[in-house]
Amino acid sequence: LQMDFPQELVDTILDHLADDRRSLRACSLVCRAWVSRCRFHLFENCSLFPTDILVFRDLLRAPHCTFAQDIRSMSV
Repeated sequence: LQMDFPQELVDTILDHLADDRRSLRACSLVCRAWVSRCRFHLFENCSLFPTDILVFRDLLRAPHCTFAQDIRSMSV
């Protein structure tokens, strides 16, 4: 069963979930078309502890890392 919704409608629904990280994480696994909008909210701010910086750097350098462009601000 495939149901096609306009992306604008999906984006509006996901925008209403902006403060519900658990739901956004679940929604990002439902449909490939939903991933971008979920990441827009999930990676708005990335907070790191100083002890995690090198691990995070390695994650960003990984060949299949696809979320780096979604980070809009970072704090350490």
